Amino acid sequence: MALSVVYAPNDVITPATVDIVAVHGLGGDAIDTWTHPRSKAFWLKDFLPPLVPDARIMTFGYNAAAAFGQSTAEVIDHAKSLLSSLVDKREEPEEVQRPLIFIAHSLGGIVVKQALLQARLEPLYESIKEATLGLIFLGTPHRGSDKATYGKVLANVAQFVSHRPPARLLTALQTNSDVLLRLTSDFKFQLPDYQVYSFYEQRPMKGLSSLIVEKYSALLEVAHEEQIPVDADHSAMCKFDIEEDPTFEKVYKRVKRIRKDPQTVTGGNPRFKNTHFDVPHLLSPAFTGRDEDLRCLTASFAARSPSQTGSQRRFVFFGLGGSGKTQICLKYIQDQRERYWGIFWVDASTDEYIQRSFAQFARILQVDENIDSVKRKLANSAEAWLLVFDNADDPNLGLAPYLPAGNRGDIIITSRNPQCQHYNTVGYREVGQLPLPDSISLLDKTIYGTENPPEGATDTSKKIVEALGRLALAIVQAGAFIRETACSHREYLEIYQRRQKDLLLRHPTHAGTDYQYSVYATWQVSVDMIASRHGRVGDHTLRLLDLLGFYHRDQIPIQMFYYAGDQSRTARVPEGVPWRDMISDLSDYRQAVRASMSLLASFSLITRNADSSVSLHLLVHEWCRDRQSDEERQVNYRRAVSLLARSVKSSFGCRMRRTR
Repeated sequence: MALSVVYAPNDVITPATVDIVAVHGLGGDAIDTWTHPRSKAFWLKDFLPPLVPDARIMTFGYNAAAAFGQSTAEVIDHAKSLLSSLVDKREEPEEVQRPLIFIAHSLGGIVVKQALLQARLEPLYESIKEATLGLIFLGTPHRGSDKATYGKVLANVAQFVSHRPPARLLTALQTNSDVLLRLTSDFKFQLPDYQVYSFYEQRPMKGLSSLIVEKYSALLEVAHEEQIPVDADHSAMCKFDIEEDPTFEKVYKRVKRIRKDPQTVTGGNPRFKNTHFDVPHLLSPAFTGRDEDLRCLTASFAARSPSQTGSQRRFVFFGLGGSGKTQICLKYIQDQRERYWGIFWVDASTDEYIQRSFAQFARILQVDENIDSVKRKLANSAEAWLLVFDNADDPNLGLAPYLPAGNRGDIIITSRNPQCQHYNTVGYREVGQLPLPDSISLLDKTIYGTENPPEGATDTSKKIVEALGRLALAIVQAGAFIRETACSHREYLEIYQRRQKDLLLRHPTHAGTDYQYSVYATWQVSVDMIASRHGRVGDHTLRLLDLLGFYHRDQIPIQMFYYAGDQSRTARVPEGVPWRDMISDLSDYRQAVRASMSLLASFSLITRNADSSVSLHLLVHEWCRDRQSDEERQVNYRRAVSLLARSVKSSFGCRMRRTR
């Protein structure tokens, strides 16, 4: 008896996040049962991995004739062998909690049912029961039918799928049928814990006039079971010639469905494991896309253990305010809540707010109300926990004093500051603009909810999301405006062209989330932080921000600012160069440029490019001008033109100069 891995993801590129185990029945083995006789396609290895690249796929091989040919004790022994092999394969901490899906053909389903029943009875195997999400039965005889007793059904399976089955096997199946039938009855008490899909054959095997396992026998007949017919005989129903085989597609989609909703069974009741849940924000009902961000986060937390990383598992999302970092975290929490004993949300915008959050955690965890007590409780907890530090935007605020010691737990950090990526131990992602299809879908969901958008709306939807730079917050608030005012897409575009600033300053009443800022207001928070906490450098930074709105938003060369100052033949900043009223020394001027660029980048208001230039998001670029008064715009326009003219004159003849 052996549990063999037929496909394992690359732990670095695509870590495993789910285990799939296939169990054959009588007359089969770990390979042939799942292999098409003509094409030799072994679908567990050839077809399934590309569709579920983060799944480890295994087959359990055993002597089925021996398992069913004597007493029911043999079935139990083989079931325990399956459990023991799984425990051995899943001994790392992240493997123990990894979701598990069983696919069983014929009498292999009886072994799986017996295994899960034993896992409920024996603490040694409890982790297998807890990790199992769903079961796919392919022609498993669960009971007798109106045409034959259960013993006769089992004997028929043995007689027609095994090559010359020994008489003792046929006798044993009939003798033990009552005990095996009780197994099905006992197992039904566990069924609410799992998603169950029962496939039944519709064609007799060659040379026979009747089915090996009738429909009635192949069904458990429970409320949340999905019953699926297969246009094939008992042997062929688990062998697929091509990837487009209709039955393979149904099997694959059920695997996908089990993974998509791992905490709730089909039509059944949810399994609750989460005890502490302190999350103050709402996931938008219109949340759309971000599949790759979520896949990367889920895989990083599911597939790497502390022993592999040597440290705590931390993942960082950074990007422009309004890009959707917080919503990604909320979506992950919704999908994975029951993986964690405790989920704790920290407002990391200031030290004061962090301390306030930890005081709340202390009350929840019933420890002394200080940060060290909470950290010590989490550091020593044997339960899985998740800590989210949201809005850790202030470049002067360090998170290290608030991180629990040791290598336990999962931590997510969201920030506008790209430098926060250095807190990661398992991965980080920059959250940028949404892909076009997801942007349109987000707009449609915000406006129409679950209803379909009207005919012909896609073209104008595309124009709207492109005008908004495919920024998630801007799209949601645009959709809320269209819904609340009942204007058409075309009317919104006309209003936006005339009153862009007003719309981007507007905060809709019913946007579907508790996010408190409009698009422009969320960036004004960054400006206020720069002005209040960064002294003289902050003043220089805001002056630079005022100028950037008057250049093309893409690839603004930083050297331009240096060239403008290099005209001076003295150590003084020349006339007409920005900040001359604030800085007179040329070396101070150059340092101010560097510090200001760094500070803007720390709030993701600009993006640094590999060619020593910077770029701005479409809406940030427009906001740079909109935030200024008419008089300020006139003054800063002249400054921007003067700086550009001086830099071009200074760089004239320089080989490094590039005209755009």
